[in-house]
Amino acid sequence: FRSFEVALRPSAELALSQGRVRVDRLVAHLGVRHEPISFWRLLGQEQVQDDGAFRWAQLRQAWQRQVADGLLFRVSTLSLDEAQAFGLQERFLRDLDASLTPAQRARLMGQAPQP
Repeated sequence: FRSFEVALRPSAELALSQGRVRVDRLVAHLGVRHEPISFWRLLGQEQVQDDGAFRWAQLRQAWQRQVADGLLFRVSTLSLDEAQAFGLQERFLRDLDASLTPAQRARLMGQAPQP
């Protein structure tokens, strides 16, 4: 049994129509499979950066008697060229953003802070 090796890459700020989204990045390897991955997490419509921020947001919302859905949004590409793969993912995400209604955008991309 073999498992993926995962290597973190620097995160990026993606400018979208309604603001910016912080995109975390990593690369997963398994044999000859090389998969650059971009992702972010939401709790309700709030983007959360890590496990600690996610738990803090859960506690804050529980204190306000709210229960929000969590969402992990990810895109990936099979490619040995990481720069090209991450560029393709950014173009895909901008095209997706342009095709969404405001309600869909808030659900998938959260309420991004304005630049």
